[in-house]
Amino acid sequence: MKHCFVRVHCGKNVTVEVAADSLHAGFVRACDELGLKPGTGGLLPPCNLLADSGWLLILTVGLVLGQAETWQEQADFRTKITGCGAAGHAWPAGLFS
Repeated sequence: MKHCFVRVHCGKNVTVEVAADSLHAGFVRACDELGLKPGTGGLLPPCNLLADSGWLLILTVGLVLGQAETWQEQADFRTKITGCGAAGHAWPAGLFS
């Protein structure tokens, strides 16, 4: 499974603007490292993205959420990532409402 960790500036005591710029730059860098490029229709291949405690992780989907052509084909993303809660990850209140 291809993956990439990138150090980002986000979390407590970081302004939204700084976090957004850092997360975007980290996302672009990780996509470049993994060779993730938009396909026909301009969509990236499916992947998982986790950000916490100053790190951004992108995992290619092949063995994580199943095979699909685009992220839109993933069946009910909400139920698939709520399993991360059982692994000790805390998601912000209202994230999925």
